[in-house]
Amino acid sequence: IDPTNYQLDLDRLEAQQSQTQEEIRSVEVDILNTAELISLSDQEWRLQKKQYERLQALLGKAASESDVDAAARQELAARNALQTLKNSKRSQQQLLRQKEASLKLVAAQLQQARVNLKRCQVRAPVGGRVVDDLAEQGDFVREGQELVHISDSSKIDVTCNLEVAELSWILQHVAGAAKVVEQALSEPLAKPIPCEVAYSYQETEVVWDGLLSRFEGTGMDRGTRTFPCRVTVNEPTNYRIGDSQGGRLLIAPPLSSGMFVTVRVPVSATDTLMRLPVEAVRPGGVIWLVRDDTLHLRRVNVAHSTDEEILVRATDTDLQDTDQVIVSPLVAAKDGMRIRVESGE
Repeated sequence: IDPTNYQLDLDRLEAQQSQTQEEIRSVEVDILNTAELISLSDQEWRLQKKQYERLQALLGKAASESDVDAAARQELAARNALQTLKNSKRSQQQLLRQKEASLKLVAAQLQQARVNLKRCQVRAPVGGRVVDDLAEQGDFVREGQELVHISDSSKIDVTCNLEVAELSWILQHVAGAAKVVEQALSEPLAKPIPCEVAYSYQETEVVWDGLLSRFEGTGMDRGTRTFPCRVTVNEPTNYRIGDSQGGRLLIAPPLSSGMFVTVRVPVSATDTLMRLPVEAVRPGGVIWLVRDDTLHLRRVNVAHSTDEEILVRATDTDLQDTDQVIVSPLVAAKDGMRIRVESGE
């Protein structure tokens, strides 16, 4: 911002401050001088008072009435001069207080002028990339007007939404023991939880270390019935290349706003889990097993699901690692029916 006007205001106020300080010194000198004159005038008045008292005592003996009247006039004049000096000193003291108040006012204005001059150089509180230029050189801007939009690149915040089951897993992992879902959801994130932020690019996965730092908003989102959360990546420039089919990139794209990324939160399961294909779980959480050429219907408790697989809790079912699970559709399937398994070529 052009500092010319603000610099002139600063120079003017500094000169006014110096002038006021000199005026205060001048008043202080006047007060000292008046105090000395008051001392001399007081001595003069006391002498005139004694002279008047002596002549009054000698009235009719060695002094006439005219001598007494003359002494009275001189005593009155000395007392009047003393009172005049005292009044002048009080006026000077009041003027000194007024000048000191003016000096405080100038000091406050001078401080504001320094702040205005300092604000002529606008410093960004963050380091990053310029997103929008809202003012050009030569434009008139007002106080509080936005000049530029900067995307903070020192750290990146990623928004994600957690389902109730996912959030329950995370809170149970943090607590170190299984809890009732309602109790777990009522507890805030006591400390940031380490996680990974992954971005797929040309069949290559770029991974950053992040922290699941806090909930976002007041609670569950009414539209998605999920919990909005905020993941913070404190070092966006530090990344690693995951396993990929498209080769290894030498330079990865920077983590920036607008990317669709995947957030992975590592947790420890409190139960034994078994992995099933997505097609194996039927509506209602039912799977079809083949044992001794017989179809068995089993209801499973789904712990977590993705687009490729479903994790079920092994403690809630008699599912075993050696069981064969049917993923193809059958007509009129029922528990206990005989089937024949054919091996494909």
